Amino acid sequence: MPSEPILAAKRGPENYRYLPNPAKCAIEFLDAQADRSIEKLDKYLDHYFTVTGQVCEEHTRYSCHYIAVKRFALTGESIAGSLYVPQ
Repeated sequence: MPSEPILAAKRGPENYRYLPNPAKCAIEFLDAQADRSIEKLDKYLDHYFTVTGQVCEEHTRYSCHYIAVKRFALTGESIAGSLYVPQ
């Protein structure tokens, strides 16, 4: 997990189509689940990046959190640990 979430917020989130494939897979797998949360998204990100031999950069994780919060209307406990905090 990144130590300074503020660093990712200095740049806007990446558009979905420009994300690496493991990030897209994690978001789409989260979409197929009934119970969605940032914690689960992080697990999926870690898994997909690990099996493809890549490392998930902080900005990519921030972008995925942003997309998940917006796309799935996550609130409350579901966004615990998110690098993106809706205001």
